[in-house]
Amino acid sequence: MGEKIRDIRPIKIGKTTLMVELNEGYTASQGRLIHIQNKKFRYLLTEHDFYHLASMVLRSWSEFNYIKNNPVLFKRTEEFDERENISNETNLLLKKICDDLSSLGIEYRILDVQNSLITILIKEEFLKVSKTYFSQKFKQYFHPYGTINHYHFLYQMKEFLLYRNEQEKNVEIYFQLPCASITPKTWIPLDRIIQQHLWDGCEIIDGLAWADISCRFIFHLCWSIFHNKGFSPYAKKILASHKDCLETEEMGMMLEAVFFNFTPSLKRYILDEDFDSIITNYYSFKEY
Repeated sequence: MGEKIRDIRPIKIGKTTLMVELNEGYTASQGRLIHIQNKKFRYLLTEHDFYHLASMVLRSWSEFNYIKNNPVLFKRTEEFDERENISNETNLLLKKICDDLSSLGIEYRILDVQNSLITILIKEEFLKVSKTYFSQKFKQYFHPYGTINHYHFLYQMKEFLLYRNEQEKNVEIYFQLPCASITPKTWIPLDRIIQQHLWDGCEIIDGLAWADISCRFIFHLCWSIFHNKGFSPYAKKILASHKDCLETEEMGMMLEAVFFNFTPSLKRYILDEDFDSIITNYYSFKEY
């Protein structure tokens, strides 16, 4: 038992060539086995497990090509607004919401404010009470990046919520800092160390609790790279204005939790404000 049946085909991973080989099992009940090997290495798995592994690789490849070749279906509202041009009406609405959340004991962080879109993070333990509050004050709508449009939320991530008032000001609620997955129409939460950093501190601006600049920086960076596949003038201005935060050790750790070995190159592109080079070089990077 265990005799070789035939070579299936060679494969190449990086600079290493391996042969995929079909073999008899070592026992009558084991079934056939697959060896993926060369003179220095052998990986053995059952024929069933090989089919499972191969299907996962093929799916990942097809989804990666989908990401590269399909346009973004939606864009964030008012993406080109400047923070200083936010209307007094929007600022008053933001202050009213934050004051109400604080009076209810709901822990929040402001993530982004554009003229017709306020983005707020709420700690997950306050999900039910916050939904009750917003449902009483606003009309709820389906979020364009939610399950209504066939988006999926992985790793127990909570779906985004969207509310709108009579003046058509939108308020979207996140319960974790989000990141678009390479898998199409899929959201995942950013790494735990980033989520923890979000709630460990904040920036108080005009009496309101904002996510600190490192979390806002990572949010706009990930949204641009993984969702938009490009950098809007709005995102470029935010990242260029706060690129000094890249110098902190904690920021380096958070970036490495997302971008791994691409982090040094990413930091260099941002410091040089060479945003147009990031997308192509990130998606072609192979030295993770």
